[in-house]
Amino acid sequence: MLEIRHVEGVAELPAAWDSLAQEYFQTREFLAHCEAENPCRQNYILALKMGDEGDLGLVGGAVCYRLKIDILAFLKIPSAFKLKICGIPCSVSASGLLGTAEGQEACGAAFMGKKSGLKLFLNLYHNPEEVQGPEELFMKGLISGPTFPSVCIDQPPPSWEAYIKALRSPYRRWLKTILEKASPLRHAEGDCSRFTGRHYQLYRQVLARSDGKLETLGISFFQRLPSRFRLESLYSGDELVAWSIFLNWKDRFYFFLTGLEYKRLGEFDSYFALLASLVKRGIESGAARIELGQTTEWAKCRFGARLDGRWMAGAHPNPLVNGILKLGRPLLAYRGKSPNFRVFKEKP
Repeated sequence: MLEIRHVEGVAELPAAWDSLAQEYFQTREFLAHCEAENPCRQNYILALKMGDEGDLGLVGGAVCYRLKIDILAFLKIPSAFKLKICGIPCSVSASGLLGTAEGQEACGAAFMGKKSGLKLFLNLYHNPEEVQGPEELFMKGLISGPTFPSVCIDQPPPSWEAYIKALRSPYRRWLKTILEKASPLRHAEGDCSRFTGRHYQLYRQVLARSDGKLETLGISFFQRLPSRFRLESLYSGDELVAWSIFLNWKDRFYFFLTGLEYKRLGEFDSYFALLASLVKRGIESGAARIELGQTTEWAKCRFGARLDGRWMAGAHPNPLVNGILKLGRPLLAYRGKSPNFRVFKEKP
């Protein structure tokens, strides 16, 4: 038997929560940072296994928050709705559900049962229309569709030299051209306390061009990131032209966020230079999986990445509103096409 509990802050989450985390962004460390720097009425659902002698342990969890969101963002149509969301309160590809299939089903059902209004699951790892087993119980009847996929490199080559050797000749020449064009840039790495107002300006430039933005983060969000996050900055002389934030966690390497000076983008191919640096860092870290985020999939797939699907699903208790959402489902879904690049001579 499972018992459901609702808590209002990370401080109330048991230590066992982190043992269920499949990705870093589901951990208490990152969720506490989001509570402090991006407050949006976060709350959490726990599923605990109960036996004759009481609590047998945590088996599931859900991260929940409230936000106004443009659900027609893919069509660039302003459409602000106040939603109750099960997801990570930051634009990352991790799901807001964690734990065993039974635990996720119980937490998902509890989330859908809370009060009224439009509810949305973000970044589900499986297509709700294809799920079989315990999870299908709460997903049945939800309106679902694909959202931005995660772009990743699984089991990368053991070294940067091996990676370059594995590339087909057109991509090897392309990468060499990118690196030569970016060679005048100076790279600087440090912790995120070095994040300046200029870094933030470049973040806002990227945000203004993003189709899938959910929130605008404040500068302190970046400056106070946990110490595991690292900031790489690219300078032309004394001018910052691009930056990225990345981190390692267990066997994963994550590209988190970026900023670009678009006026000088073509001069140095600075975005491709950042991606090349990130792929190299990910390989040299020994990660089994390099996570490159959810956008600019065509650029990232040129480095040999693949798309790992993500889905969103939701419902409204009002049948009329639900019917309208169902009719508009094709307009709400991500409609990008999967790039088909043959980057490697053979599978690395």
